[in-house]
Amino acid sequence: SSEIYGGLGSTWDYGPLGVELKRHVKEAWWRSVVLDRDDMVGLDAAILMHPQVWVASGHVENFTDPLV
Repeated sequence: SSEIYGGLGSTWDYGPLGVELKRHVKEAWWRSVVLDRDDMVGLDAAILMHPQVWVASGHVENFTDPLV
């Protein structure tokens, strides 16, 4: 949808077949990385959190990203 306005880098729109393909890839990944392992559990958490959460988790002190 952004393509008609000149595009937006690193974004894609998926049609009916692409949506199904993407869903199947995500399900296969979830099954192999979470469900098929005894040492992993799923977690769906917000990315936007109170700053103290990032401090307590060690992200503030240990995380590096060359793009940031």
